Amino acid sequence: MKKLFLLLLIAPMFGFGQALNLPVSNVIVVKEYGQTFTVPNGKVWQLMSSTLYHQNNNSFSTGTVSFPKIDACLWYRLYNENNYNTNTPYIFGYSVFPSGTDFTLNDSTCVNAVYTFVEYDLDAQNLASNAPQQTTPTLYPNPTSSLLALNSDKEYDIEVYDMAGNKVMALTGNTIDMSHLSSATYIVKALDKAQNEEVSYKVVKN
Repeated sequence: MKKLFLLLLIAPMFGFGQALNLPVSNVIVVKEYGQTFTVPNGKVWQLMSSTLYHQNNNSFSTGTVSFPKIDACLWYRLYNENNYNTNTPYIFGYSVFPSGTDFTLNDSTCVNAVYTFVEYDLDAQNLASNAPQQTTPTLYPNPTSSLLALNSDKEYDIEVYDMAGNKVMALTGNTIDMSHLSSATYIVKALDKAQNEEVSYKVVKN
């Protein structure tokens, strides 16, 4: 019931907003023309960054937009719709889409378009709310200006990604020095080598 309530609240949520406070399970980069990307069951996707597309001359700016948007290059179809939405006018903001939503790039004009989504796990949120004790290690402090640590004595394979899906760090251990990274939001993935279990965190670097 709680999961259904969450879905009703955020499915879909368009326009201005901020990152959701839910467990992160993946980062998805939509950029392959001719491929369909679908939000899995029990997940929601939130748009975190996008390329800057100029429709009047069919060109793209380098880098990403500081405030993301869904433009004419990215078509989406909600789980209960038959046809894709072509988004005119554009949708600005950290839009959230429910499970079953399909995404595809419009046409070959958009081969340079890139849209980065963060995937949140609603099932993990429910389990975390009902569990009497948490076994998932905490990554702290968050936000941070330099060092991060997992409150665990285990050894992890750690990877750090920016919101465009680029890997910016890779290391082994349970501490991370992010002092050399720019101020931004990052996704940290930590693989427990002993149990072969991966956890993900959204970290703000000041």
